[in-house]
Amino acid sequence: MLLDRALVANGHESVVLGLGGSRVAGDLEMVRDRAGYVAQVQRAVELADSVDVIHVHRREIFDLGAADWIRARLPRVKIVATLHGAPDRVRAYYADHRVAGHFVFVSRAQARGLPELSGTVVRNAIAVGDVPFGKRAICPAFVSFVGRIGDEKGVAEAIDVAAALGLPLKIGGVVQDQDQSYFETMIRPRLMQGVVDLVGPVDDDAKYALLGASTALMLLPKYEDPCPLVVIEALAAGTPVLGLARGGLPELVTDGVTGLLAADVDALVSKASRLSGMDRQACRRTAEARFDVQRMLGEYLRVYRGTSAPPSASRT
Repeated sequence: MLLDRALVANGHESVVLGLGGSRVAGDLEMVRDRAGYVAQVQRAVELADSVDVIHVHRREIFDLGAADWIRARLPRVKIVATLHGAPDRVRAYYADHRVAGHFVFVSRAQARGLPELSGTVVRNAIAVGDVPFGKRAICPAFVSFVGRIGDEKGVAEAIDVAAALGLPLKIGGVVQDQDQSYFETMIRPRLMQGVVDLVGPVDDDAKYALLGASTALMLLPKYEDPCPLVVIEALAAGTPVLGLARGGLPELVTDGVTGLLAADVDALVSKASRLSGMDRQACRRTAEARFDVQRMLGEYLRVYRGTSAPPSASRT
């Protein structure tokens, strides 16, 4: 919905296909919950002749053959698909559809991992102005983890790092059904008030408050996370990031300036003494300059118009 609001605010028309109750700035075309994504694809086909671009974030328009149908009958209509997830997962979904649309990678790392797909890099963004800036972390200091509480997110490792640093850890996030066993065996036994606190699910306001008060956000994924949005949110709040240099994280965080990155947990702990010298203003300025929605809008408009640069040309 962020892109929808930005398009309308800048004088463009936007039609969103979604469930009733969705809050959009443009026109809302409602589909029934039970009909799901099939109904959205059907409605996209019905509307195709009256739009210039169909922008999707899921694969159903390709799986159901709608992209090929539109491409054959309405070649002026551009189908743009933003790819979400690690390269291996994206490959499983889109490898058979490599010529049916224009693909958007959310990081150069994701693009490098998918050489068989052509497209453009447009990184995730937020409305930076909506995030309160935490000029200073609260005292006593603590570090935070925000996200799904599962093994591949490295939550147990975040507890280890916090312990090695002698800092309390606050965990904000949800435990999904597939992660329940991991939580019960690896996380719950280590919860201790004032040492490892489970905040639980956080809405945007609570998340921004948690990030803004943190000395640092920790991000230790065990997979190639292409462009974790929580990193951008942390930087907007003025909070540096402690993380593993994998996936798209090195493209978001400048080591030694807006956070500290390392190849593994031990190396990260060894350099964490530099955390106290991080400039929270620099974090905020980076978010404003590189990750605000207005920049994302400009890049997507170039994609829509066919004037965007290839992934290798994106250096910031």
